[in-house]
Amino acid sequence: ASGGPRLAWSQDAEIVAMRREVEALRRLLEYQLARLAWDDLARREPFRAKVLRDLSSLDLAPDLARALVNSMPAVTNPEDASRVAMALLMRGIPVVDDGLLARGGVFALVGPTGIGKTTTIAKLAAHYVQRRGPGAVGLVSIDGYRIGAREHLGAYSRMLGVAMKTAGSPGELARALDDYPRRSLVLVDTAGVGQQDLRLREQAALIRSAGGAIRTLLVLPANADLATLDDIVRAHAPLAPAACIV
Repeated sequence: ASGGPRLAWSQDAEIVAMRREVEALRRLLEYQLARLAWDDLARREPFRAKVLRDLSSLDLAPDLARALVNSMPAVTNPEDASRVAMALLMRGIPVVDDGLLARGGVFALVGPTGIGKTTTIAKLAAHYVQRRGPGAVGLVSIDGYRIGAREHLGAYSRMLGVAMKTAGSPGELARALDDYPRRSLVLVDTAGVGQQDLRLREQAALIRSAGGAIRTLLVLPANADLATLDDIVRAHAPLAPAACIV
């Protein structure tokens, strides 16, 4: 009647307390139902429950673990159950054959620091040298941040007998690639920077300056947790990696 501010019924303290109590009861009920479902699965299909537990311990997303378990065949002993879990996981991971590199091209290895990008480049180069000879491989370093990074790649290039160039700007990168017209495989070493580091954008811009001539391979740490891997993938998504190296 006075025209002053009025409290909406949904904001009444008793209503708010009741809503919180209902939400707490719902969470408790969901937890109890999940426990009942798990106990029923463990009782009816103990091996399937073991596989689900093993997959969950690998930090897999729950929906992925359940999908893998639902697709598994019947097993009769614990050893088979453990092997089946790994077999299902491997079957669900698409693996790129070596044709990606066998066909040649220019590839930049990107990823966080300390993951082994330079060493991986050396392994890929050595494998290609065995097939085509040192004249078919060229190395380029655009890592101008880490101390000794270019010297590290240079040591590998001397061991393999392959040419190496450095670049720190779009013009230098273009000239470096132009100097390798007859190299069927060119591998570009990049700086390892954090997912939130501004230098990641600078490096991405340098790679994109090649106008699509450089494809990227994202190097991932096999021992990282799911959240870390997700951050790495999201940070490098603008470079549209052609594949991942774990």
